[in-house]
Amino acid sequence: MTRSKARATAIWALLAVPLWLGVSNASIPSIPVLEPGSAQLATAFRQLGAFQTPLAGATAAATQRCFGDFAAMLAQPEEEKRLHVSHDLLELHGYQPRGELGERYNAHRSGFIFHGSKAAPWVNPEVEERISIWRADIWQLAGRIFDALIQELDLKAISAGHFSRHGPFDMVSHSQFQVKEMHPVAAGPNAKVVRLPLHQDPSFLSLLIHHSSEPPGQGCEFWLDQEQRFLPLARSGPTVCTVIIGQLFHLLLGRRSFAKGKHRVVTRAADMEKPRISATFFFQPSPDQLLTPLVSGEETPETIQTFRERRRRSYGRFARAALGPRPKGRSGWMDPRGGVAVGIWKRERVEVGEEQVKHGETVEVKG
Repeated sequence: MTRSKARATAIWALLAVPLWLGVSNASIPSIPVLEPGSAQLATAFRQLGAFQTPLAGATAAATQRCFGDFAAMLAQPEEEKRLHVSHDLLELHGYQPRGELGERYNAHRSGFIFHGSKAAPWVNPEVEERISIWRADIWQLAGRIFDALIQELDLKAISAGHFSRHGPFDMVSHSQFQVKEMHPVAAGPNAKVVRLPLHQDPSFLSLLIHHSSEPPGQGCEFWLDQEQRFLPLARSGPTVCTVIIGQLFHLLLGRRSFAKGKHRVVTRAADMEKPRISATFFFQPSPDQLLTPLVSGEETPETIQTFRERRRRSYGRFARAALGPRPKGRSGWMDPRGGVAVGIWKRERVEVGEEQVKHGETVEVKG
């Protein structure tokens, strides 16, 4: 590398400009959300569908404390946790046991879902207060991300605060965050196991925070459509937040303009017994919000629906997916590289290089 080229590379790295795009040693970029206008967030969404941002000192400290509370919450006896099982598919709030709802996504994990600002009777008032304060911090971070994207995407029809709490298109008040732990799976000594299959989040945006930095990235991998390969997340822990584009973002701001942000969780046998707890915020509108695209050409007036209608259809497919493989005699493999299909009796096949994964089964990825 020439001296001038090396100097230019160093300058771009300091500015966190995404030179990672289309390069064989790509990584999910880390972008401080300070002042909007740099176009870095929008570029990351167009190319990868995700980026990371550091958590400030006070928020990182609160995150660490809350994960201690989450670990204690998850360590309760199963019979006590099951007293708070959530039965409302359209407004999940409470405990979600391993494998009982949407088994293909929860075959190897369980945890609690917090909806909006609802009371959480499964924790004591002191813990609930700590969680509420921390949640408000994450909501404020999400608001800054929303406003930065509005400016970077030059959305002239809307202004700052449009997607924030109490804004015209409030994506915060009816959001949910899920605290889930992964459970170990038997695997060969040199194997890797897909514990969460390839998928695209149904939210507008998702904010993912992991409890631990070991192993780095916690096995989360993003699918790169152009390069036809997976890109492992390199950083994790309570000091970093991973921001992921969701299906509603595509619906409202353009399906063809942004990467899908599809991702999965793969665990090496050597890391199987290490605790893996994550908190994922899913930002979404109120049930009665009309999902009218903010860019032209995405939907016709006849196809515009409320979020409740969209969610009811989505959760119907989600619940039916737990029924498992098609009965014998039904054929049809689904290739998710054109979009992950979720439906009754549909089996999916992921074939990337030498990897073959049949979702809903314990599958090892050799290597």
